[in-house]
Amino acid sequence: MIRTIIICIIFLPNFCFAQFKKNASDTAKQLNEVIVRSKIDEALTQGPGNVSVINTRLFYNTNLTPVQLLRGTSGIKVKQDGGYGSRLDFFINGSTGKQLKFFIDGLPINTLGESTGINNLPVEQIERIEIYKGVIPVDLGADVLAGAVNIISRKEKTDYLEASYAISSFDTHRINLSGRKLWTKNFYTSIQAYGGYSKNNYGIDADNIRADGKIELIHVKRCHDRYENYIVKAEAAIVNSSFADLLSLSLNSSGFDKQLQNNLTMTQPYAYAAYRESLTGGILKYQKIDLLKHLNVGAAVSFNRLDGLFIDTARRITVWNGSTIKNDDGTEYYRSKGAEIGRTSYLSTYTNTLNQKLTAAYWFNSSNKLIFSNTLQHYKRSAKDTLAQRINNGLDLYNSPSSQWKDVAGLGYDGNLLIHGLKLSTAFKYFYTRQAGSYINFDRSFTAHNSTSKPGYNIALAYSLNPFFIAKASYEHAIRLPDAEEAFGDLILVNPNPDLKAEESNNFNLNILYNAGKLHAEATGFYRNVDHLIFLVPNSQGSAKSYNLLKAGIKGIESNIAYQATRSFTVNINATYQDLRSRSDIEGLGIPNDRYKGQRIPNIPYLLGNAGLTYRVIRKNVNSLSPQFWYNVNYTHSYYLYWANDGYQPDKITIPKQMLQNAGITFPLKRLTFSIEAYNLANAKTYDNFKAQLPGRSVSLKLRYYLLTENKKS
Repeated sequence: MIRTIIICIIFLPNFCFAQFKKNASDTAKQLNEVIVRSKIDEALTQGPGNVSVINTRLFYNTNLTPVQLLRGTSGIKVKQDGGYGSRLDFFINGSTGKQLKFFIDGLPINTLGESTGINNLPVEQIERIEIYKGVIPVDLGADVLAGAVNIISRKEKTDYLEASYAISSFDTHRINLSGRKLWTKNFYTSIQAYGGYSKNNYGIDADNIRADGKIELIHVKRCHDRYENYIVKAEAAIVNSSFADLLSLSLNSSGFDKQLQNNLTMTQPYAYAAYRESLTGGILKYQKIDLLKHLNVGAAVSFNRLDGLFIDTARRITVWNGSTIKNDDGTEYYRSKGAEIGRTSYLSTYTNTLNQKLTAAYWFNSSNKLIFSNTLQHYKRSAKDTLAQRINNGLDLYNSPSSQWKDVAGLGYDGNLLIHGLKLSTAFKYFYTRQAGSYINFDRSFTAHNSTSKPGYNIALAYSLNPFFIAKASYEHAIRLPDAEEAFGDLILVNPNPDLKAEESNNFNLNILYNAGKLHAEATGFYRNVDHLIFLVPNSQGSAKSYNLLKAGIKGIESNIAYQATRSFTVNINATYQDLRSRSDIEGLGIPNDRYKGQRIPNIPYLLGNAGLTYRVIRKNVNSLSPQFWYNVNYTHSYYLYWANDGYQPDKITIPKQMLQNAGITFPLKRLTFSIEAYNLANAKTYDNFKAQLPGRSVSLKLRYYLLTENKKS
């Protein structure tokens, strides 16, 4: 955090010498339209794909995160392990985890380290969020089973300076600083810096082991869940030149430090284990329209070095009330071997990731194009445990590296057909991966090598029935390759499984849109037949391992209605039903067993919905500043944590139904905006991943300063 602030203080004063642009209120620009339909948004939502778009400029003055915005979108469920900085699981129309992919400006976000994750991105640095629920565009160039989120970063055309600070419950603080300077008409520099800190010391109900060995339910505050992160990005770019529309170089540095409070199932507390990582890297981008006649080209190369350190050395056993287990004589009880999470570790990991992406589009005319895309990724991880070497007479089981090559190539066509109002998108894709490396199982090191190649293809149609109705249909044979973490574990809580097969899915989508002025409505039906489904299964020790569940059927419906009752008042509501069931008659280990065939897959919600309203004060002067109030409700129906046909019915563990209410109000004051927000208004007890308890009621305050300046370069 200190490093972030110092860099920004050095850089940002350059902007203070520019002239103010009069009558240019950023807040007024954001809020003049309650339902914003830009040309880009319309092109995406009215095209053949099933796409939702969130215009984030409407939320710049709030303390909402991209995750909270996604949580309110139809068909999406977000599950967390805890508070700020905790692990997230996304569900889009029944698909979850690594079946989904996240991108920033078309580049995969998973190569940029955890601190650059979607939950840490300030909403002010995002222009829009594109959510793909059906066919995945060929130019994203990724192995996606059934859903993708592409975050489009903010691109101002003028100089600006922005700073915001937010303080929230549980000693949570977030800061965001950014600015851009156009030095000539063809050259600019920019910087972004943001970070956060939280103790995450919210109260939970936990099973505590008493001195007599009995278990009691107690209410305690989490005391070993601190999280802090920082990110600094600097960019220099040439724009609108004869040889490039964009040629940019970005350098970034990021990191985080996280204490580990408990295992995945929240049955075992920790008091000493921690993990931290730091990342440095860069991205080189090139874009040119009409490089050759009718040919548009884009390319990007990125390299990142990520260093991680996992510390688990404590032999004491801590219970939820903070005390440690004692011997009968009152002395400290120590484990005979190992530490809180597993084997005693002072484990350093080193990960290098190289990404290369090339896209080319040849336009036959203004509405028909041929698209080529190729994405090549190389991942290499090595590790060293100096403590284990001392304990094991110099033997380090972690010193053998693991690596993965992944290549995704695609050729697609987008265009209008001869029938008026009919649009087509189709593509063929080829997926290849090669993995090699070692993994640890039962304190022994093993070596594994494997490779996989698979074809994929899709087709999507959209037909405008009239100016108000659009009907869509799509099919995709999708492929998702196992990644290195699933195959070789994360060396902490995720155990290895190098024998995983690629996931395959046949996806069908039907979609109807109605848009008539103040009313926007949408209904979607989806069906997926998934083979070799990769599923993260927790074990009795609190860690987890990925398995191929072999076959699964996913079907569901979702609907969304948004109505702008007046210029001031907007209401929206959405609901999703998804049914995920096992279709396997053999277990993941190849043993014949149809016990779970036809059963609903556990730990995944099947019924959820959201409702919200927004009220904005309308001023006579269109450029004047307008206060805004918002309120929303998130509902999730109860569901089983484990298989429904296991165990005695009254004793089955369920995730109870949840209804979260949130509200906020924003007060703009010229270039300064103040907002106050409250989450979980009723202080309801809420749970998520593997019944991990989430924070109760919280309040946040945010102050944002925004300065827009005139450019005199010509």
